Amino acid sequence: MKWCFPRSTSPLINRNILIAILNCSIRKCITFGNVISLPMKKYASLPLFLFVANIVLAQITINEFDLIQPGDTFLISVDNNAIVDLGLPVNEPQVWDFSSLVEDSLKFACYGLNNNLVFSDDFPDSNTYTYGPSVLYAGPFGASPANMFGYIMFRTDVNGFHINGYRSDFGYGMTNVYNQQEEVLMPAPFSYGNELVNHASWQVWHNFVSSNPDSLYRRNIYKTFHADAYGTMTTPYGSFEVIRVHETGYYVDSVKGYMGGIEVFSMEFMREQFNNYFFWAKELRQPLAVAYLNEDEEIIKIDFLKTAMYWNNTVLKTKKSIQIFPNPADSYIRIWGEMGSFIVYDSFGRMLKQYTDCSEGALIDVSELEQGVYFIHNTETGEVQRFVKQ
Repeated sequence: MKWCFPRSTSPLINRNILIAILNCSIRKCITFGNVISLPMKKYASLPLFLFVANIVLAQITINEFDLIQPGDTFLISVDNNAIVDLGLPVNEPQVWDFSSLVEDSLKFACYGLNNNLVFSDDFPDSNTYTYGPSVLYAGPFGASPANMFGYIMFRTDVNGFHINGYRSDFGYGMTNVYNQQEEVLMPAPFSYGNELVNHASWQVWHNFVSSNPDSLYRRNIYKTFHADAYGTMTTPYGSFEVIRVHETGYYVDSVKGYMGGIEVFSMEFMREQFNNYFFWAKELRQPLAVAYLNEDEEIIKIDFLKTAMYWNNTVLKTKKSIQIFPNPADSYIRIWGEMGSFIVYDSFGRMLKQYTDCSEGALIDVSELEQGVYFIHNTETGEVQRFVKQ
């Protein structure tokens, strides 16, 4: 019986430098630990092979099912003092090492099913939503109403991830706020070199009575998406092939006054720019990392993925599935599949145990865990699986 024992130190992150390709395509290599030695006379063309393979792998395309789906839940760590290299907009593979990111705070992104909402018919084009105070929200959410406490209504389809509107519990008071033009949060399909320009807007009427003075609050959003770089990114969540999507633009808030349905004044009272870098990987359904910058290109903060809980109870695979048995479990779980290093989290996203160098079929002791739902994270593939301690 093979047991995998926890360690007190942080597990090593596999940097995913095409070792899988080498193992499959070059059969006569000699491996010593993590170092691969090749007979040089027989593999003089290897540098060209690696260069071509790297480009093919790195230039991924983000499609509908790589984006957020109804029922998904994510825990997002926030580093407010990040010092990392964001790279350059060049047509060659890059390596982003974000493994040093530190969690200063934790936010959530929980995407509900619209059929659970009593007002779902008011947003027929939406298929998912988030609820809560905006200060606790993470993930792509665009130019939503400031200090909002309520619902943001989204749609994921073949064209990308969009905002349909809002419904606020306070401030606007259970008012539906509709987008006159939908705001795009991530276009699809999207790959290196693609660009999209988006103009969106939403508005709210106040005291709309035709015989009395009325006011209209309106926000216009002007943004551009440009997939300007690609390569491999490593964060505390793992290593993945990514594209970097640069989102730039600004929004303008204005108010108009009406008397008897006739406009009597109009004024702009706020204009704000945004400058963000989204790093998207295949099948994660949430950016691996998002860097928020100011006008001087200085990093304000970085959000990075910590835990993913998908609507179908499993994480889509980046390499090869891991299987957990038994599940539910009493005293131990056995892991099969893509082995390596694992971290066990509770349902609040707290790290409980770390395991390194686990072999196929390894046993992990869970007897000390309380009854409940837990998650095991493969740090080398980014995969997360759910199990129940009974």
